[in-house]
Amino acid sequence: MLAFCTGLFIPKFIHNSPDTNLTKNQSQIINTLTETGTTINSEQFQINYALSDLQSCEKIDLTQNYFSDTTNPLLTLVDKNFEVTEDFVPGEMILLTQNDAPVVYSIYINKEIEPALLELIAAMKNDNVPGAIKSGWRSFSQQQRVYDIWSDRVGASNAGDYAALPGHSEHYLGTAIDFSNSTGQYLDNQTNQWLQTNAYRFGFVQSYPLGKETITGYNYEPWHYRYVGKEIAISIKDQEITLGEYLYGIHNICRGKS
Repeated sequence: MLAFCTGLFIPKFIHNSPDTNLTKNQSQIINTLTETGTTINSEQFQINYALSDLQSCEKIDLTQNYFSDTTNPLLTLVDKNFEVTEDFVPGEMILLTQNDAPVVYSIYINKEIEPALLELIAAMKNDNVPGAIKSGWRSFSQQQRVYDIWSDRVGASNAGDYAALPGHSEHYLGTAIDFSNSTGQYLDNQTNQWLQTNAYRFGFVQSYPLGKETITGYNYEPWHYRYVGKEIAISIKDQEITLGEYLYGIHNICRGKS
């Protein structure tokens, strides 16, 4: 049973046995990654390819909030219906400065994503693609300020389309990154296109893609990426689904009025 925000919701995970036969599209993706020097665990890739095998799911009431399972921060479901509490510790946070990467200003990130993030940044630089990291981990109070700014800009009734409330933001996990141009402004087309084409190779997925607003609940955010690991990022790209759809699938949850 699902628990409303009076207790912890523990999801049911799908543990399918990996199919011995990769699909043609899966094989093409793996071959492409191998050619570019990216290594993945093909067995784990198949295990993560679980959404299409989902036979049944537990419905949630979209008018209610639920506490997320936080056993694995990389797979924690955080959106308008699922939240984490302020005392949740998503992992060890480290400070990322301009000595480490092109950051607009020093930010904190989850230590687990540092190697992949620096690898992604190095690849961007190697391809002569401009870009910087504008935002990483945010506290509850910082997220409230972001929400208040949008509320002032677009009105309280519309702010939720542009920003998450505290506890409902992926930034609190420390695994979400906002990219920008080198001056901290919006992404230019070159950087945006490069990220959409290559970010998955390093384990990052765009959380709020164009055309998926009715699924994610948020407006298109080309700058916002979340680290989930290479195998999961490949699965999401191959299935052409959103991160939210993938997480709902592995947690065996379906959206809709109970």
